[in-house]
Amino acid sequence: MQSDSLISTAPLTMQMARMGADNLPADPRNAAEVSKSAERFEEVFLRLLMNDMLPAGGDGFFGKESGARIYQDLFVSAVAEQMAKTGALGIKDILQTELSTRLNSRSSTPPSNPLST
Repeated sequence: MQSDSLISTAPLTMQMARMGADNLPADPRNAAEVSKSAERFEEVFLRLLMNDMLPAGGDGFFGKESGARIYQDLFVSAVAEQMAKTGALGIKDILQTELSTRLNSRSSTPPSNPLST
């Protein structure tokens, strides 16, 4: 059963990896960019969560027709996007706080040189 779940989420996991690489903030100290990245993470997390919760066999809300999976994916994307915008799970706020704290502390401390001892 677990292998079916991994197979069904593999394309989305690949999409997450691409989105993560494409959506890294150019300047991580920029609060707007950190906020957008945190929101995108929450959206992708919600998509994964919702896709695992909905039935994969076509017996769900969208029926068994050939386009049911497409409508389900569109539905999940729209709901996940809206939930992420409203901060429904609070992941965005937690990530934004943590990333801002870590990035600001990292930028204020000069990098250490491991060769100088």
